[in-house]
Amino acid sequence: MTPNELKHFGVLGMKWGVRKGSKTGASAGSKAKTGASTASKSKTGAESQNGRSSDYAKASALKNKRIANMSNDELAEVTRRIQLEQNYRRVTTPTKSKGRAFVEAQLQNVGKMALDEFNTKFVKPRIEKAMQKAMDKLAQRARTAAARTVRP
Repeated sequence: MTPNELKHFGVLGMKWGVRKGSKTGASAGSKAKTGASTASKSKTGAESQNGRSSDYAKASALKNKRIANMSNDELAEVTRRIQLEQNYRRVTTPTKSKGRAFVEAQLQNVGKMALDEFNTKFVKPRIEKAMQKAMDKLAQRARTAAARTVRP
């Protein structure tokens, strides 16, 4: 290596194009891209320090309280928040695409056909063999019983 050369091999374990985050959680690249630091961003009334809404933070704090220690208003607030979250999840759940539904239907049909073939080739002959063996045994018992009754 000559004195005018600069070699840099990067940090072990780092991925290409990924920057290390600062200790506060925001990376230097994200600050440069947005053009503002997190301290200078204006917060709305519904946003708390960690990016979650103040309603969520309040409801989370109330969820940790015992029901016996909650007032009616607090209990109603927690219940309302839980219902709103459930309604949101129900509304935003992705529906199956036509392609996915088609593939699932085809897989079910193929599975049914494979099961039918397995039953036809392996299960049915064994059941028929077992039934035939049982019928032969019953017929033998019937012949033996008939022979005993004829002897007197």
